[in-house]
Amino acid sequence: PTRAWSSYTRVQRAAWRSGPPDSLAYGKRSAVLRMQLAYLGDNTVRAGLRSYMKEVRFGNARGEDLWRHLGAASGQDVAGTMKDWITQPGHPSVFASWDGKALTLRQERARSSPLATPDKTVWRIPLVLRYEDATGIHEHRHLLSAVEERIKLPVQGTLKWLWPNAGDVGFVRCSVAPALRPGLTQTASTFPPAERVALLRDAGMQLRAGQMTADHFLGWMLSLMDGEAPYEVLQHQVALLRE
Repeated sequence: PTRAWSSYTRVQRAAWRSGPPDSLAYGKRSAVLRMQLAYLGDNTVRAGLRSYMKEVRFGNARGEDLWRHLGAASGQDVAGTMKDWITQPGHPSVFASWDGKALTLRQERARSSPLATPDKTVWRIPLVLRYEDATGIHEHRHLLSAVEERIKLPVQGTLKWLWPNAGDVGFVRCSVAPALRPGLTQTASTFPPAERVALLRDAGMQLRAGQMTADHFLGWMLSLMDGEAPYEVLQHQVALLRE
């Protein structure tokens, strides 16, 4: 147990070394690290951590060392992705739309007020998309690295619903086009509690930013109350209604 805890804290120190030790910095870095690890997948992360631990076991480490090993294990520019998130303030909002043939993903800086002016900051966003088609529920990983990208999803038959942030692992605010909302609304009550809370949280932020109407927001709330809603979902609904 002591050795395992030492390994864990070494990874955490390496991930958080490049900033001030305050709660905001720690919270953002841990959320970004969680997002990146979920995107890479367990096997890739284990391979990267093994080589990382082997290299730094008798010495000190920096965050860049961890990114380098994860990048080597995955064949991706993990260091570049992490740099976007650690050096740029704020976080993005991702909008998804479907035209029957391809999925369009668009990003902008998340806003907390309708008076805020959108800027041109671009993040490399590791997304885990979850969707349902005629053959069942699937996950698709995509690194969104431009303001807008059009990608092919291996959809068979009709796309019933799609959510761009499966498991609520991404440090992003998400929304979908009106054409995707009915299927998502009908299915949202079956999502795990963490994803249902994420749907509520993102909808509440969009309402405050003037990006969602009150009718649409109340529709989300009602759909997530179908069946027996978990305590944490009801608690978040009550908190939103109090604001």
